[in-house]
Amino acid sequence: MEFMRDLLLVLGGISLSIGMLSLIAGIYIKSFRIYFYFGVFSIGAGIYYLIYTQYVPGEIQPLLRFYISAAAVYYIFFPLFISEFTRSRHKTAAVILSLTILAGYVVFLFTDLHSDSLTWQVIVHAGSMGIGAYGIYNGWKMIRSSRVSGIVFTSSMVIFLLFLIDEIMATYLGFALIARIGGFLQPLDFYPMLFIVIMTGVLLQDLAMKYHLQKQVTQKDNKWATLMNNVGLIVIELNPEGRIEYVNSHYETLTGYTRKEVLGKSWFDLMIAADERKMLVNVFQEELEKDIWSEYQNRIISKNGHSLIINWSNLPTRDEDGKVIGVLSIGFDQTRQQEQMNEISELKKQLEKENLMLQEEISRRSGGLKIIGDSTSIKYAINKAIQVAPMD
Repeated sequence: MEFMRDLLLVLGGISLSIGMLSLIAGIYIKSFRIYFYFGVFSIGAGIYYLIYTQYVPGEIQPLLRFYISAAAVYYIFFPLFISEFTRSRHKTAAVILSLTILAGYVVFLFTDLHSDSLTWQVIVHAGSMGIGAYGIYNGWKMIRSSRVSGIVFTSSMVIFLLFLIDEIMATYLGFALIARIGGFLQPLDFYPMLFIVIMTGVLLQDLAMKYHLQKQVTQKDNKWATLMNNVGLIVIELNPEGRIEYVNSHYETLTGYTRKEVLGKSWFDLMIAADERKMLVNVFQEELEKDIWSEYQNRIISKNGHSLIINWSNLPTRDEDGKVIGVLSIGFDQTRQQEQMNEISELKKQLEKENLMLQEEISRRSGGLKIIGDSTSIKYAINKAIQVAPMD
């Protein structure tokens, strides 16, 4: 008995330590919910083991409600962790299973400990069977994307289901396939610690892989940022609401705005002229909905109020599920070229006007001289000859 109590103390201490470390890890990494759920699960298991050290066989325990409460904590968070870890799309099922366990726990709180009612146990066992099936199903699907982690997790869920069936048989049929450990502990009582040890190894491997991948991503991001900041093109990123997520250095140089001034602000309100804003917002929303991206040209307004004509190429940015989460736009400033084209067009108009005036002047000065051909060059030459000819 003393050995079992010492073992439970050790298990409780390990579970609490892992639980606290998981909660801390969850705060500093993006996969917060996975480590939060695992941390709460582990802390619940740790408290469960520590309370169990006060167990006296054959007696109704004064700490029984606390003992069951601790068990309820890790069972409630168990399906939530499974859902996050396996990236299940059936998250509603996980919530239903958690609520089922919670319902069983509430019934337990209102049950007389001296009665023979099994209602709360039936509810909890039904929810637990659902957790086992849910875990095996999602673990099997996980094998396709992450073979080793999927196999390890699925195996742990199969063990859980076998231990659970053994407890159900002991509770309702009066016999069990696996002998009690220490005379009173069921195999299922040790499952939380087994699961914690297995999943700690898997999560540590996951953290190491994420660190390695993050390092690679950081290196690529640095290269990308260097390229984007040194290229002579505008590069911006907008979220689905049209708010600015990123601008490069050339954007700052060209528009006069700094990153700090524009990040988080609406691109259309800040950069687009009022008479074009509604039309461009509609184009942006339509491309988001249809996931069809085109090249186009439009004006933007710089900080000093000048209009800039930009040719845009647009690329969608996507999450791991392929959903569009933003737009990366690369723009080429065609303002000077457009100004030159306008100047050429205006010069052409002026030349045509001057040519017309020249033809009228030639006609007036020639005094009806017949000019062969329609070449304005010939007419211009004759006109000049008339001007320089000696007068009688």
